[in-house]
Amino acid sequence: MTEKGDAEPTAFAIMFEFSGDKNKTRHVLYYCSASRPSNGSSTKNGTNVNERELSFKASPRPLDSVIKRSITSADNNEVYNNWFTKVYEPNAVG
Repeated sequence: MTEKGDAEPTAFAIMFEFSGDKNKTRHVLYYCSASRPSNGSSTKNGTNVNERELSFKASPRPLDSVIKRSITSADNNEVYNNWFTKVYEPNAVG
């Protein structure tokens, strides 16, 4: 892996659903950025791995100021069933 100090960061979306959520709500956070994770990591006893964490933030998108959207299983079935197919953008401006 190569990391360049002068590389421009690229915004990304994070899509997720919490396991056990009664409403099965699905979420998308737009225009995210992340910090670099720490370099330290080790394996203990052959199976317990030290996980690496990083911080991220979601900011308003420049095109429409949207930060987050969500949907539940009671909402539009077509949108809900295809939620993780691609980033949801009902009113994309471009």
